[in-house]
Amino acid sequence: QVLGFGDREEFKDPSLLGEGTNWQDEIFRNASMHNHQINISGGNEGTTYSLSGGYLSQDGIGIGSSFERFSARVNMDNKITNWLSTGLRASVAKTQQNNTIDNGNIIRTAIQQLPEVPAKNPDGSWGMQSENMYGTYFTNPVAEALMRENYEKGLQLYVDFFADITLYKGLVFRAEYAGNYYYNNNYQYTPSYDYGLYTQESLGSRSASNGSNWTLKTYLTYTNTFGRHQITAMAGHEAQENNWESLSGTRSDYFLNSVHELDAGSSLTAKNSSSKGSSAIESYFGRVNYGFDDRYLLTLTVRGDGSSTFAPNNRWGIFPSAALAWKLKNEKFLKNVSWLDNLKLRLGWGLVGNQAAENYAYGVAFSDKDYEELLKLIMVPVNRNWNLNIQGDLFTQFGVKITTDSNRKIKFALIEDAIPTIKAETWECIIIDHLKQAAFDIISCFDFASSFTRKGSN
Repeated sequence: QVLGFGDREEFKDPSLLGEGTNWQDEIFRNASMHNHQINISGGNEGTTYSLSGGYLSQDGIGIGSSFERFSARVNMDNKITNWLSTGLRASVAKTQQNNTIDNGNIIRTAIQQLPEVPAKNPDGSWGMQSENMYGTYFTNPVAEALMRENYEKGLQLYVDFFADITLYKGLVFRAEYAGNYYYNNNYQYTPSYDYGLYTQESLGSRSASNGSNWTLKTYLTYTNTFGRHQITAMAGHEAQENNWESLSGTRSDYFLNSVHELDAGSSLTAKNSSSKGSSAIESYFGRVNYGFDDRYLLTLTVRGDGSSTFAPNNRWGIFPSAALAWKLKNEKFLKNVSWLDNLKLRLGWGLVGNQAAENYAYGVAFSDKDYEELLKLIMVPVNRNWNLNIQGDLFTQFGVKITTDSNRKIKFALIEDAIPTIKAETWECIIIDHLKQAAFDIISCFDFASSFTRKGSN
């Protein structure tokens, strides 16, 4: 008797049985990979460059899986004049990935399928279970991996260009643009096949997506030394934008297994969907670093960020920070201590912004089924958007790190809240004001008897 399958006549004499099918051996294999790279570099006093190209081909350890990539890269730096220099970083990659074993629970099926079932029958057809009293049947994982189609093609382009302009001694203006552009096409097809005890229906899908993100930075930096005083000041602007869109369609009941395009499927089973979105953030920032005698350090920073994640009239937040540092190693009483490389005490305070929320999370979406499933988006006015974290850190760089969060506050947190409804599925973002937490941590990097870790919060 076989557990779950009742009495089996063929198992009455085990000596007549062979080793059976090891399904994991059938779906896994030793896989090869080869990678080829070529690089050309050179330059002179004013220009340096590096050009490279590569090809990668890799078979997956699971049957029906592989990966292929063509890539190219260029790096170039130019010293055009004494006051102007430029740089370029660019790369492009074209990929194709085949993967029929990673979806459809093929690995799980290989574990569940009975060893009595052959991967293939003597006539070349795919093996299938015999009829059993419980009607429990598993598909042939080898057939599923090799007959189905699931591959993705993609192209990605990255460009980074910058220019440095020296306006005055110690005063440099930098402009930098970085952009990333991509597209992906996915193709899936499951053919119809008669396994005897059941017939697998054909199903095909196509999807395409593309997107881009770019960043533009411009900032001024001033660096100078006056006797024992060192100062570095920076002021700048940054803008980022992300765009994406996708389109997909599926059909079933194909009239031919040899034609995998959607048109070959039944129009009565057609389904499609699409999506499109964008986000952006703009920032203005400034920082001043002051040092005296390479012992006492002061850092002051402020930035203003505006995010499209929040309501149009409440998109901006201001986030200052300050830090003091004392390089104890540079004091006279420690300067000649040979076994000590560095010891610094630092105290910092600041506000940190958080824009990690979905687009239009400040609104409430109502699906009104009484009006032909019309989706109405009702914006809820929000006066406070940015998630503020007040943090304080006190630590040394001499093996021991002491960290304290003194009266940490999270102001105006965006949290999804379910609303009881009768006819609609709705949600909203509620505002949590003054969520407080206090904590004190001591962490020792040494391994000796008196080391300890202590945490407390209220």
